[in-house]
Amino acid sequence: MGVKLLFTLLCDDVRLENTGKFVLVGVYNYVLSFQPIAGTSPNPSETRLSMQKLCLFRRWVLDQNEVPIKTDIVGTEGKTVMSVETKLIRPPDNTFCHEVIQLFGPVFSPGIHRILTKYQDGTAREVEDSFEVRLVLPN
Repeated sequence: MGVKLLFTLLCDDVRLENTGKFVLVGVYNYVLSFQPIAGTSPNPSETRLSMQKLCLFRRWVLDQNEVPIKTDIVGTEGKTVMSVETKLIRPPDNTFCHEVIQLFGPVFSPGIHRILTKYQDGTAREVEDSFEVRLVLPN
């Protein structure tokens, strides 16, 4: 079967309960919308939008005990905004593996951003996903 990323969800926070359940707070539908702060540039190309925290919640299927993962958030200009390296460890009961990545203080420009995930399962693999950052101007 190999290693397979089943999904990535973007949200404001992820919490793990004592029961083993994950609580996802503020789940985004792949669109992050922001309103400009009064006195800032109304020109979207000059606007930078910051967040306190953005979380990626992912579910994987693993057939290896450990898999190193590199995740890059690539901005609208093609430059890496943030990069995180993690290691997935297969659960003892061979169920799904969950990964939580917390990005603190990310700064985005309006437009499409890519999530590039690279890993090795005997072969170099890359998975790409994307999300949009929108500036919502008041009427």
